[in-house]
Amino acid sequence: MNLKTLTIHAGHNPDGKIGSGAVKYIKESTEARNVLKYLIPLAQKECKVYDCTCNNGTSQSDILNKIIAKCNSYNSDLNVSVHFNSGGGRGVEVLVYNLNDKETVEIASRVCKKITETYHAKGDKDFKNRGVKEKKTLAFLRRTKA
Repeated sequence: MNLKTLTIHAGHNPDGKIGSGAVKYIKESTEARNVLKYLIPLAQKECKVYDCTCNNGTSQSDILNKIIAKCNSYNSDLNVSVHFNSGGGRGVEVLVYNLNDKETVEIASRVCKKITETYHAKGDKDFKNRGVKEKKTLAFLRRTKA
């Protein structure tokens, strides 16, 4: 896939506001925004990047609707949503709408591989590549155009 444009967002409102994401182990909102600080400049070397992070949502559904609308306002080749799960798994996974979309799955697989290699190179051999997973129930994947 030849990426010309990419939308990316940090998934939730800022910490301290409604809908700020997981807080049990880490503050998801803060950490997702920290990832964007590094990821956006890297991606800008390859394509045009639009940050679609929402900072003013009034509810979780309002946040999601604003993110989706903003992402869809750009003619993007790929949409990226950064999250940290508070569940049991440790590692990286990438959720896609359709596992039959070979280009998307290829990109998602490379993301999983690169993140896992980075953790292993830093000595964290327990970090797992949890792979690419299909998730048709997520509104962000269902309702964005790219």
